[in-house]
Amino acid sequence: MTDNELKNEWKKQGGSEQVAFTREGLAQELQTALAKMDSTIKRRNTREVIAAYALIPAAIIMAIAFPPLVSKIGALLLIPCSVLIITVLKRVQRYKTRDMTLPLKDYLVQCKIYLEKERYLLNKVAYWYLGPLLVCLVMIFAGQHRHWLSAGVLPMFVVIYYLNRKAAKEYFGPVLEKINADIATLTSAGINETS
Repeated sequence: MTDNELKNEWKKQGGSEQVAFTREGLAQELQTALAKMDSTIKRRNTREVIAAYALIPAAIIMAIAFPPLVSKIGALLLIPCSVLIITVLKRVQRYKTRDMTLPLKDYLVQCKIYLEKERYLLNKVAYWYLGPLLVCLVMIFAGQHRHWLSAGVLPMFVVIYYLNRKAAKEYFGPVLEKINADIATLTSAGINETS
């Protein structure tokens, strides 16, 4: 659909405003915003996945080196925690789409789903990331009789939790609002683009 066809369709539907975007313009605007987000998300995911992979041999070494059984169990539990982190981060990537051949509304819906999944990870970081790691670290420190280290890790994890929640709101919120507004505009204009 061309820009003029979009404007005419909007006017037929009773809209007094002119449609402010074309498929190419909207797609370019979204691509710019999404490219920046993707870069940030990719850096974060790469950092976290590398750390999780590095944690596996470190956990094995700790399990061998630390004599108390509680520390050994805590160290060995770091392995499934690492696998969980890697799996969760990679699973969300399945929702990522940049298929520009999709109809515009479908493309926006796919982008929205992906970004909502990424935001969900940040909001639920305590369950899939921080919580399991905290349990493992507390077990390792308890076995070593270094309870003060457990007390030091907890506040750090609380800060990380709240920083993730803040990022989910401030970073993903505005982009998702824009996508929702664009979907609503297309829906209210009755535009069912197929090319």
